[in-house]
Amino acid sequence: MIASIALLSFVRDSTWIPILAAAWCAFRFRSRPSVELLATGIAAALPAVFAFKTPVRDLLALLVNQSQVPPDTSWSFILHKYPAALVDLAHADAGFLRRGEWYTAAYFAVGLAALLLVRSQRQSDRTWRSLLIPAALASLAYVMAAPVFSAFRLELVFIPAVAFGLASALELAAEKVIAGRGAGLASLRAPAWIRR
Repeated sequence: MIASIALLSFVRDSTWIPILAAAWCAFRFRSRPSVELLATGIAAALPAVFAFKTPVRDLLALLVNQSQVPPDTSWSFILHKYPAALVDLAHADAGFLRRGEWYTAAYFAVGLAALLLVRSQRQSDRTWRSLLIPAALASLAYVMAAPVFSAFRLELVFIPAVAFGLASALELAAEKVIAGRGAGLASLRAPAWIRR
């Protein structure tokens, strides 16, 4: 994770998503591994934070002003324009789906639903879900923080959570099929002359 965070921090602005997920795990579990995961994630992201300044307020003002140079970059301007920008994003995404990109939305929706609904008895699966559910929530906050249509490019931050949800659902379905076939085979009785 450390190398991934370090690389991500230099090329993407979504570095804080796995770090927030690790922070939730550190808070929830209060275990040494979860605290170490958070500490190493923060340490890996810090070099990019110190090396490059990101004008967050200026960028947000640009985004909420329909990617036009804003007359003002104050927080009050951003907050005033934000609701309309969010509505524009919803309309643009709906239009994108009407043009035939419904399968992308279905992929995200089914994967996230599976992440939330599919339960596993394995401890490793529960641990991953504990990390990926807050990552999915942080991903939602990331997409909402930058209310600009991206043809689902910004939504790619959901992919780890969605992929885990889909894999969990497929694995559960496969286990049920295999268990059903095993029960069917066990119910078959051998002929009497073989049982003797």
